[in-house]
Amino acid sequence: GDGEPMIQADFAWPEARVILETDGQQAHGQPRRTNSDYRRDQRAAKAGWYTLRVATQQIRAEPERVKETLIAVVRSRLKQPAARPEQEPEPQPKPKPKAGQDPEPPAPADRS
Repeated sequence: GDGEPMIQADFAWPEARVILETDGQQAHGQPRRTNSDYRRDQRAAKAGWYTLRVATQQIRAEPERVKETLIAVVRSRLKQPAARPEQEPEPQPKPKPKAGQDPEPPAPADRS
């Protein structure tokens, strides 16, 4: 973690590392609240999460659009390997040569 309190998301899909935040007019009309939301989104992004923000008015007016967008984001994220910025990528083993093929020659030694 980053030493800060755990993020409390409105909705989350951990397997896809997606957060859905629903922003109402009352809470998000205040600059202080908006700034803390931006900071929380940045912390989540740094940890490999994608935050989708929608206004509660949009959910009421266009529920199908919100649903389609959310489904597309989750599906897209499930197709990708999860981003883990704090971890080094694991090395992938080289394929073994098939029978009858010469193995890859060793790299030349540096003789500096």
